[in-house]
Amino acid sequence: MAEARGMEERLLKYTGPKLIKTLKAKLEANRADIFAQESAFQLESDRLRRLERMVANCTLKAPDDGIVVYAQPPSNGWRTSSTLIQEGVTVREGQPIFELPSAENMRVKARVNESKVRQLAVGQKATIRIDAKPDQLLTGTITEITVIPAPGAGPFSDTRVYFANVAIESGGFEGLRPGLSAEVSFQVGERDRVTRIPQSSVRWQEGRPFAAVTTSPDRTRWEWRPIELGVMNEVFAEVLSGLDVGDQVVADPNALATSPSTAPAPTLRASSGVAAKPRG
Repeated sequence: MAEARGMEERLLKYTGPKLIKTLKAKLEANRADIFAQESAFQLESDRLRRLERMVANCTLKAPDDGIVVYAQPPSNGWRTSSTLIQEGVTVREGQPIFELPSAENMRVKARVNESKVRQLAVGQKATIRIDAKPDQLLTGTITEITVIPAPGAGPFSDTRVYFANVAIESGGFEGLRPGLSAEVSFQVGERDRVTRIPQSSVRWQEGRPFAAVTTSPDRTRWEWRPIELGVMNEVFAEVLSGLDVGDQVVADPNALATSPSTAPAPTLRASSGVAAKPRG
């Protein structure tokens, strides 16, 4: 009996409180673990909902029937990247990924030399000739001119070009496809009743234009004349001074053996053209 009472006393005074304290500490640890797991679960639940929203936002639906194509990879100036969009690739905000070309909403990206870009402006009219449909002219309007230039003929070229985006407005959209080559002519000015000669009749010497004018009735002799040119297109050049209406000019002065700076009057065996003054 005395031994049992001693055991009871040790249990009540020492062993019991020690076990209770240990169990309470384990209970608090379990509660803290549950709280941490609940917090982690909440974070993962929020992340799951965020990813679900992102996946929903990444679901693209075409507004109409058509063809989905990859956007053109960017160029770094030295070479054009051939890497297309693929799974796992990092993209930036605003980066084109896919394009849905529509024949009724086509535009032309025209390369413009830096010496000519100042003659262009947004809203300017243009005519477009598609290489695949050379007999059909399209009309368009400049919608954008890039601010940053690009290398002209490779990374080592000093020439810079700008790009003018031209929206095609009319002329026939049937048969248009993305990537077709085109030639764009911009209307930079108009002249009424001016003296003009063919572009092929102009010979440039040290940056100055000259024309070879015949000086004999049989067109066998000529002389070089410095001329001043105005607006030009791919066929004709406006003559501001140096020629008069009716002057006979050599059609291809680049074929002549002499240059404008050292020009005697040799016998000529070449075709000739006429400085003309067009109507209205």
